[in-house]
Amino acid sequence: EKLTGYWIFMLLSILIGLSLAQIIRERRKGEEELKQAQRIALMGNWSLDLSSNQLTWSDEIYQIFGYDKSLPPPDFKEHSNLFTSESWDRINLSLLNARESGAPYEQELEIIRKNGEHGWVWARGEPIVSAPGSVTRLRGVVQDITEKKKSEDLIWQQANFDHLTGLANRRRFYDRLNQEIIKGNRAGFNLGLMYLDIDLFKEVN
Repeated sequence: EKLTGYWIFMLLSILIGLSLAQIIRERRKGEEELKQAQRIALMGNWSLDLSSNQLTWSDEIYQIFGYDKSLPPPDFKEHSNLFTSESWDRINLSLLNARESGAPYEQELEIIRKNGEHGWVWARGEPIVSAPGSVTRLRGVVQDITEKKKSEDLIWQQANFDHLTGLANRRRFYDRLNQEIIKGNRAGFNLGLMYLDIDLFKEVN
């Protein structure tokens, strides 16, 4: 009976060991697939320990901002150099709210890369709350959406401006006119529209 119990124990140990090994392999495979997806999508992750102000960047964030990944990421004070002033004001306020109220955020921000080039990122962050209810860490993801923004800007430009002259087209004119009418109605002032006609301009055009 002792011998039988020993072999049962050994068999169970082997089965548990194989199960754990399988779980570890699947977890590592999942982590590698996640990293590969992040590389393809130009998406990186970051983490900030609020007690030590220790900031960590993934390789993708180094790539997005154009920094050498062999060096530590810029500290929080230097982060203002990574964004335009308007974007920095917004992200700084969001980070402050996340620390104080535990509110997550999601924004599109204009960045300034290490070489001075401008780009755009989609940024999402969230606080990590400890047991007593205090925020101990912030973490988030950053995705490079520069090409997407360029495409959107091009589509908007083509929809609102004449490609030959670069002047605002009829759609843009009606949009601005409608905005001015709304502003005039709210403020209680009159709006005048001057129409200038040029004879035979259609033939010239």
